[in-house]
Amino acid sequence: MFRTFPSLLVLGALFTPFQFLLEPANASLSFDIFESGDSLIVETSGSLTLPASIGSDQCFFDGLVIVKPDAYCVCTGPKDPMYMYDLSGPNIFKAGAAFLAPASSVEGLATAIFATPLKLGIDQNYVSASPFLSTAIFENTSLAEIGLTPATGSLGTWTLLNGETINLNVRGPVNETPGPLPLFGAAAAFGFSRRLRQRIQLSKTPAKG
Repeated sequence: MFRTFPSLLVLGALFTPFQFLLEPANASLSFDIFESGDSLIVETSGSLTLPASIGSDQCFFDGLVIVKPDAYCVCTGPKDPMYMYDLSGPNIFKAGAAFLAPASSVEGLATAIFATPLKLGIDQNYVSASPFLSTAIFENTSLAEIGLTPATGSLGTWTLLNGETINLNVRGPVNETPGPLPLFGAAAAFGFSRRLRQRIQLSKTPAKG
């Protein structure tokens, strides 16, 4: 009497979810520019396994957006020292004309992308491969004021020497109601949205004498 076994196809279907959890995703960092109420937000998020740095530098301000014909730079977080990394890709952004600095408030680790010369800056306290989140809030500022709209989309994509990607995007207003995300993703999105609204509100509250 022969014993029957599940086919390889069935076994593959059974193990696919576990393989998905074990396989590392391509690491990347995303700079997203969007509006929330009457504020312009620059948010940097993702995770990177960084190559060897090429030096150190820092932004001049706590939060910075320069999008001009002769200078391009986006900084989030405080003006703390950063390690610098080479990037390959376009040496100009695709749209806009503005200089915003400093931000009304910042949070998270220092991070920056410089297009002239083309470099990435990451806070010296960042632990490689860990989650990254950094913001800069510019009050009473809109995308239109810096020559952009929610429909602008990507301003550029760059690559580190180890193949990981850096993206700069313009997107629509922050979604304050989580959509059909997985449970943990929805909770994280809702928590960040709530903290973001609280920081904007606190930055507008006059300090008591």
